[in-house]
Amino acid sequence: MEDATERFGQSKDDLFEGVVVEEFNYSDYFDAIRKQFAENAAARQQGFGFLTGSGFDDKLVQELTSFDESLGKDEFFYTHLLDVILYGTTYFSEKVRLDFIDAFEKLRAAHGHRNLHVVCHSLGTAVVHDALAKYYRTDSTPFDNIPDLKTGEYNIASLWTFANVSRLLNILNGLDNPLASTVQEGPLGCTTQFFNLRHKYDPFTWFKTYERDPGSQTFEFDGIRKVNTHDFYEYVTNPTVTMSLLKVILDKQVTDQEFATGQAKYEETSVGGGAPTAFSSRHVVHGPP
Repeated sequence: MEDATERFGQSKDDLFEGVVVEEFNYSDYFDAIRKQFAENAAARQQGFGFLTGSGFDDKLVQELTSFDESLGKDEFFYTHLLDVILYGTTYFSEKVRLDFIDAFEKLRAAHGHRNLHVVCHSLGTAVVHDALAKYYRTDSTPFDNIPDLKTGEYNIASLWTFANVSRLLNILNGLDNPLASTVQEGPLGCTTQFFNLRHKYDPFTWFKTYERDPGSQTFEFDGIRKVNTHDFYEYVTNPTVTMSLLKVILDKQVTDQEFATGQAKYEETSVGGGAPTAFSSRHVVHGPP
């Protein structure tokens, strides 16, 4: 965001002044598991024995456990596909969701739910969805012993999902349906505003594409600056996305002239496209629904 803010001609100094930025990172947990799997065939065999998702059958489990040599060498499988398998199909995922809710609760207690903004990308969109869908319940009551929050009463300020794969992961884990869960904006949901952003040429968003209306605001853009259209940096540095994040989360305004300047500089580095195709710079952000 700092780079994109400078394209608008604004200073990036003190951009996050007064804002507490906390990163929830489940990678260390999965890194340790991946390392065990890569170095120890017995651990790998045992780990895949915890597969629980409906998307895997015995034959595929056998194929997965046969990667004795290639597992540690194939970087894509090692860092991406295996994370999807670990989260979407094994009991390891429950710890990730519980850890997220623990971090969420600490921030809510310290700053209040109305001041929380959650930003997630790729597999993180599934983690956040699954955790919040369990935590926010329409029939929540303070008189039971269930640790949860009632929808509409404890809504956070905003939720941002980039390259949302929650529906894709839902095939594997069979948890709450992202198109019918409490992860939506409004009185039946967990957030005041829900922005769902995807790149037209991001292949991870082509299958089981997330789009929920009403319940969220989905926006698509097509500017290309690098081959990896799934890259989080490329998402947040799109001028319209940056302007929206600045307004909603940081309460900072971008004038029409500043936006035009930033858009022009962005397009100078673009391979093709540039301007968002499905939304304009003026209607991305609206007031609370």
